[in-house]
Amino acid sequence: MMEIKTTGMKEILAKLEKLSDKQQTKIVDPSLRSAMKPMLAAAKAGAPVGDGRGFWKGSKTLKGSIKLAKSTGKNKYRQGVGYAIGVSPDIFYFPWIEFGSKSGRIPANPFMRRAFNETKAGVSAATVVAMKKKMEKIAGGKQ
Repeated sequence: MMEIKTTGMKEILAKLEKLSDKQQTKIVDPSLRSAMKPMLAAAKAGAPVGDGRGFWKGSKTLKGSIKLAKSTGKNKYRQGVGYAIGVSPDIFYFPWIEFGSKSGRIPANPFMRRAFNETKAGVSAATVVAMKKKMEKIAGGKQ
């Protein structure tokens, strides 16, 4: 697994702690959302497109069902607000495409993992830049 080192994040988090919850939300939410857009685009670009035949004919497309969604709450994996890229539950065949079938009849095409691996360093850096800009705009640079 590749480790990503982001410079400037500790300083930003320290400054965020000094702001009100409302100001923090105004900084973090749009920054995370904008930073995740390249990953969303990569996932959509890598999504396989069927030929229109088969049992899912006429259903939603995989590419069209990939969305960026806000995730909230705390658990052992997440400590607050974040954004995640996912596939609509209507696309029941997504796991077969991403992971392949147990029988091997459907080979794995891990397009979501590729999108993540190709863009994660850029997303991390873009988050820092977006948060700095938003912090200066909202907090007036007074942290």
